[in-house]
Amino acid sequence: MVPIRDENPTRTTAYVTYALILINVLVFFYEASLMGPRLETFFSTWAVVPEELTASLRGAPGFQLVVKP
Repeated sequence: MVPIRDENPTRTTAYVTYALILINVLVFFYEASLMGPRLETFFSTWAVVPEELTASLRGAPGFQLVVKP
């Protein structure tokens, strides 16, 4: 259940939250517009493989955390 209002509302606007939601929506629609090789390229560039991430954080030899631009 999502609350609609609160007993002690804040006086500030959640600009960061709104920005994160907007970014996620834009990335979703961009991803939905891709097909075939462009979609595969998008995933291979921006996706995180959990095994590689945890291995790189543990310092396992042979794995490196690679951040692609």
